[in-house]
Amino acid sequence: MESKDLQEINTTAEEYEHDNNILNSNTIEALRLQNPARILSNLYLSSAEPAKDLLLLKQLQVNYVLNLTGYKYNSNELRFTFNYPPEITAKHIIMADEMDVKLSDHLNEALDFIYHTIGNNSSNKILIHCEAGIRRSPSIVIAYLMRYHNQSLKAAYDYVKQCKNNVDPHAGFFKQLIEFEQQLSSNNSTSDNNSFKTSICLHDYLVQQMLEGAAASFTRDQISTALEKTNDQPHLALNLLFSSM
Repeated sequence: MESKDLQEINTTAEEYEHDNNILNSNTIEALRLQNPARILSNLYLSSAEPAKDLLLLKQLQVNYVLNLTGYKYNSNELRFTFNYPPEITAKHIIMADEMDVKLSDHLNEALDFIYHTIGNNSSNKILIHCEAGIRRSPSIVIAYLMRYHNQSLKAAYDYVKQCKNNVDPHAGFFKQLIEFEQQLSSNNSTSDNNSFKTSICLHDYLVQQMLEGAAASFTRDQISTALEKTNDQPHLALNLLFSSM
């Protein structure tokens, strides 16, 4: 992403308040808390809570919502469904937050919806959310930046993490984003696909993820070794780390 885009996107909540005095204090506070987080000038990322706040959506001029939540536990009832006024177009792609969920089952539908909403129409604004705004919706937003803004996986992930600091796709999603990066590289190159090198490997991502989370009391080398011994299985690596204390 070019520096001009970054300068435009990284507008602080204070600048919102200065530039757009129609925003109320609750909206300003929501932006400060990065929920919703402004990823692009016309794309917001959040948990489910902001998606049901009609005043917030109106203040941000959001007229499209992409819901990526799934079913309630052991139920056929959807976990989050909202009724919107006619001026807001909502799409619900049912997506579970589980390690074995295939992003490819949802990716094209989600990315096509986002692109046709904002790709050629700068006046539209979209809010993309799942339940917590940590794994599912960020994974889709990262993939969107990779496909339509020509970002590497590492650049897209680092940028979205900068905008919303609790973004944390689980290993299953991140592995599939690596595969998506390889697919995009193959589509955009005439070179041998065997020469592809991902911008960030799963092992390095998991080390950083654990270092920022439950394994924060261990060193990077200790975490890396534990992951190597458990074939990059975070839960097994965590058990190994604590059993060695």
